[in-house]
Amino acid sequence: ARIKNKIRTAITQFFHERDCVTIVRPTASEKELRTIDKVPYEKLRPEFRQQVEDLRKKVLSSAKPKSILGRVLNGEGLVVLCNTYVDAVNAGAVPTIRSAWENIGLVENPKLAKRAVELYHTSLQSFIQKTGMPMEENVMMKGHREAEEKATIYFESNKIGENVVELRRDMLSKMQEILEKQREAKKA
Repeated sequence: ARIKNKIRTAITQFFHERDCVTIVRPTASEKELRTIDKVPYEKLRPEFRQQVEDLRKKVLSSAKPKSILGRVLNGEGLVVLCNTYVDAVNAGAVPTIRSAWENIGLVENPKLAKRAVELYHTSLQSFIQKTGMPMEENVMMKGHREAEEKATIYFESNKIGENVVELRRDMLSKMQEILEKQREAKKA
């Protein structure tokens, strides 16, 4: 009972605003009710469909974007957050924002690192096009440093959590590979 009370308290802390609505059964047929996922929406009771539409409008008009530690979550991050909370509750534990945030970071940070590498590549390509070839090595390194700084700032300002050392190292390594390919192209 003590654990259930802790979970109940945690849920009320996480969800300050709560509401409840009643909705009629979607169909009067017991047979259809057992396989409700197979019943086309149009064949459901009109009052059920109306209540669902009203609920949908209510949720969409009153729901604010979910954020953690001041950062708005995207859809995938929200799914990870929900799964983390459900897993914690099912295990008899109290969900924590820190563990949820870390799990979201595990999903989102690799995508962020990939976008940072793409930003680096685009920035370096733009620098090379503006400067033109052939190019001195020190000029190439200037373009590399500028592109790397831009990509690193992007990554650091958008990362989730602090557990990104390995990811950062991999990202910088990929940037170095791109630089080496540009050097090879310069020689050709």
